[in-house]
Amino acid sequence: MGACCARGGLDRQMRRAAIFRCNLHTIHPKRHIPIPVVHVEEIMLKAIVPSIIGLALAGSALASDVTYRKDIRPLWDAKCSACHGAKSPYLGEFLENTDKYKKMSKGPRMDTYADLIIFVGWPDTGAIMRRLDDGKNTKDGKPGNMYQYLGKTAEERQKNFEVFKDWVGEDAWTHKRWDTKGDMPGVTKEELSKMKVKY
Repeated sequence: MGACCARGGLDRQMRRAAIFRCNLHTIHPKRHIPIPVVHVEEIMLKAIVPSIIGLALAGSALASDVTYRKDIRPLWDAKCSACHGAKSPYLGEFLENTDKYKKMSKGPRMDTYADLIIFVGWPDTGAIMRRLDDGKNTKDGKPGNMYQYLGKTAEERQKNFEVFKDWVGEDAWTHKRWDTKGDMPGVTKEELSKMKVKY
């Protein structure tokens, strides 16, 4: 009797397992009607795979973000440090003695992250964008006066320009200053909020 009960229990377990393992429809052991089988593995895959793909895409996006430390600083060291390094004057001093420093081939100091973003956001809003622009964002089509120093070839200059532009933010790449100048209005709060300049 005990053996029969044990065997009956085992048979029931095997029938249940068969129901869950069937790839198509199966027949309910008692009602003899077809029922769809839900596979735990299939549910898990449907739930997990999109999440994994989403995380992978997010990780890729994060890895491709342009940052000061990873991208801008090495580029700045190679192309800008000779004229804008630690021996250059701060912006206020440069503005007071512009002719003097130009004769010395020195521009305003930009050798730290904090010093560089002065020329993106404030107080010299848009200076980096105006100086490094490739000319596609100007009325006359002329590049900024520092664009030429971004590389020895047109390809190198354009590539390095795009790095700076991506760092600032394509939607934030504006020539506007803090205040209105001529027919160009001052920068808006909305435009400032689009600036990325990740460290």
